[in-house]
Amino acid sequence: MLRQKLFACMHLRNRSLLQLHYLSYCVRRVFGWTPKNEITNGRWVMFGFAVGLLTEYATGVDFIQQLKLMVSYLGIADIYD
Repeated sequence: MLRQKLFACMHLRNRSLLQLHYLSYCVRRVFGWTPKNEITNGRWVMFGFAVGLLTEYATGVDFIQQLKLMVSYLGIADIYD
């Protein structure tokens, strides 16, 4: 699969050598700030925010109070009133 992506990028004649090297580097990278990782991270954040909003709707406890309750239950800090 990696070979196919690199070959698809290499046939582009209007790309400079530096751009091709960057593309091959991004295809090989797994960790760090790659476009794929940023998209995945954003989707998880949107999912968490949606779950928080749905929980607020279902329980009547606002998002900040939910966070305070979670921190208190996990024993990180005793901030819930």
